[in-house]
Amino acid sequence: MNELLERWGDQWPSEIAMVYAWSGDKDAAFQWLDKEIDVNGTYGWTQIPEDLRFRNLRDDPRWQVLLTRVGVSDDQLAAIEFKVDLTSLLAN
Repeated sequence: MNELLERWGDQWPSEIAMVYAWSGDKDAAFQWLDKEIDVNGTYGWTQIPEDLRFRNLRDDPRWQVLLTRVGVSDDQLAAIEFKVDLTSLLAN
């Protein structure tokens, strides 16, 4: 873990968070996820909610708060409306 922290902690905090989440250290995982946002922004977070490596965090109230912060909470995703006009596709 020390090697992982030294080599990747400053550049890829999400990788550190994954290890902590998987091992059950929720507090450390959330600290590193917050650092990920600070270091790398919110790019790439669309896959995080379903990533199995973070499944130990899903029942924690901080999970939805974090996902809201990056724009992919359950409520935010449910509010997206998809309007598909199939008439043009069916006409061909």
